[in-house]
Amino acid sequence: MPLRVFAEDFVTALLSIDSRWYKTVTGLFVKPGKVTFDYIEGRRVCYLSPVRTYLSVSIVYFIVVRLVQSSQVFLIDFSPNEGTTAQVAVIVKYALFFFVPIFGGIVQLFHRKRKAYYVEYLIFALHIHSVWLVLLIVKDLATWLGSTLPTGWIYHITFAVTALAQFAMFMYLVIYLKNTFMQKWVSSISKALGVVALYMLCLVIGTVSYLFIFYE
Repeated sequence: MPLRVFAEDFVTALLSIDSRWYKTVTGLFVKPGKVTFDYIEGRRVCYLSPVRTYLSVSIVYFIVVRLVQSSQVFLIDFSPNEGTTAQVAVIVKYALFFFVPIFGGIVQLFHRKRKAYYVEYLIFALHIHSVWLVLLIVKDLATWLGSTLPTGWIYHITFAVTALAQFAMFMYLVIYLKNTFMQKWVSSISKALGVVALYMLCLVIGTVSYLFIFYE
């Protein structure tokens, strides 16, 4: 089988849309945490696997990043006019893809008293990252539109969409923690802050290490 045919079949399998794809993606946003909770509890037949969901969204995300040439990661804007910072932005964006297992370990660290296998936290990490990547797609497209058509009302709308997407990233994490692990709001917010802080630290350490090894 030619490599091209294999690649086409692989992408088609990832992006094929059926009732499970629709129910999974809509459920991740409309009922935060429910898909993850159901999947952990063994109710999986009507959902796509977390890996397939994440890979499907990742493909779209990286295509959008290439098209709009986004240099912003979360709240940090890496100026595209500076070679080093632009390179850092690229590294961080790809690190988001590879650091999902680390994120799962961090979430598990904040739930040490809960008797559960690591795979449950990995499922959680895959689902919340799928949500984050969709929000980043919305944010990057809004930022690109605002810079391409800098008219008054368009700029204000895109700025509002971007700010809302940034805020939603944290709030979805809080709600996912609450609904998936059945905990109180205060506990969910405090754990979300801790998880984000430690995750950002890991991203910084990973990025600096990569730059030190390959760009010394």
